[in-house]
Amino acid sequence: MMIARRFSKPWKWERRVTSSNGQPADEILEAAREVHRGGAPMSGYIARRVVRSFAQPTHPEGPSLAPREMEVLGLAAKGYINKEIADKLGLTLETVRWYIKSIYEKLHVRTRTEAAMKFFRTRPD
Repeated sequence: MMIARRFSKPWKWERRVTSSNGQPADEILEAAREVHRGGAPMSGYIARRVVRSFAQPTHPEGPSLAPREMEVLGLAAKGYINKEIADKLGLTLETVRWYIKSIYEKLHVRTRTEAAMKFFRTRPD
């Protein structure tokens, strides 16, 4: 926790900064200065986790969708609306919505167009 009073001169912070978790005041002050300069300071632990998350291998064959999800996505990509997909596949409208939501989550997208482009771009012919 950082407690500081606002001063017109940042170097006066040093007299007012305290830490309830035992973190050295100079580290807190440096983080505050970094934020003031427009940066986003993070601990080494957090930085390593961020780097590790970006370094995870991706699947060249694309995300794995269930066969029914691929059917729903194929019809959505052709321009069918949810009701038409439900009628064509013999599903309820709510089931189609559930499949669409699942597809969006697996592909990390927000729209049908993004889903179709991402899935069919990474899928081998």
